[in-house]
Amino acid sequence: MDGLEYRDPLFGIIVFTALIFIVTFFNYWWGLFKRREQNLNLGKFLQQYELHSDYKHLDSLLHATSIPAKSLQLLASAYYNSGDFEKSIDIYRTLLQRPESPQERKHIMLQLGKTYFKAGFMQRAKETLMQLLKLYPRTPEALMHLMIIHERLKSYDKAHEVLESLQMQQENLQKDALFLLIMKAMHNKKLSNEEKTIEIIKLYLHHNRFHRLVLGFLFRSNNQSAWEYINEDIVFNLTDILWNLRESQLNFDIISSIPYLSELYAAKGYQTDSNQSNVFELNVLIGLKNSDNCSADLQFEYLCDECKHVFPFSFHRCPNCLHVDTLRCELILSRGEYEEDYALQ
Repeated sequence: MDGLEYRDPLFGIIVFTALIFIVTFFNYWWGLFKRREQNLNLGKFLQQYELHSDYKHLDSLLHATSIPAKSLQLLASAYYNSGDFEKSIDIYRTLLQRPESPQERKHIMLQLGKTYFKAGFMQRAKETLMQLLKLYPRTPEALMHLMIIHERLKSYDKAHEVLESLQMQQENLQKDALFLLIMKAMHNKKLSNEEKTIEIIKLYLHHNRFHRLVLGFLFRSNNQSAWEYINEDIVFNLTDILWNLRESQLNFDIISSIPYLSELYAAKGYQTDSNQSNVFELNVLIGLKNSDNCSADLQFEYLCDECKHVFPFSFHRCPNCLHVDTLRCELILSRGEYEEDYALQ
């Protein structure tokens, strides 16, 4: 014999089966251990905040096991959509205490984080999303909200770190990356105003984006420099910024070279070469100014080109869909503000 050789196929099958059993055994117990660890971490997380005292009458309803989780999620979603965020939060927190599947738990934690975010509880939203990402790292929507939380807290370096993780899972985030760079430059306390201006203009010229953000900053910090970057292609979406400038901030040489600006400031009552406009609102105001009637004024509303929501305030990131650089400025005629003399005769 050349030595002991195990050529029997039955022996190989036994060894292979034993290996599968060992791997399966350890995998099963490792899974139990990880689930137990997750449940302990989740329990500690849920103990951080109490249910809102005003809504403790919901406690018996929320803990009733006869009510399906899907029904409670629909109820939480209804409260969310109606703006009653505290009730929505309480429902999601209670659902997390139920033994749901991993995917259900992931969805509930994400909704809880988004509700905290929408309600303005940034620290709680951050902690919830961090806990979610610890359990389920590949959750792009959680990463996006976490990035925006850091952005709103002006922690731009941390926001950029989250963005890098997000870019590994999603594409088309170049605008978000540029937005963070511009905002970081604007709020960098180590830079002088002149250094900020140079850095922001360099980014602006290279990418040709965020006209409202950059030019709004320049009009506040370096008025004459701002006029150098005004052109006919972008002026309409800057109407509200330009309308609210003081007369001392205006550059009439540039205004006279761009027909829309000439019409805009004629509507405001300044002497320009325009006596009419193709824009209805401006044409009405020009006509009223020419007749010495100051009973109308110009106001603005702001449309998001991405989700089509309309807001009464300007924004750089849409409050609804969270996309950046999607604002469209819309003109609205309104009654002018005036005072009358009611002195007693």
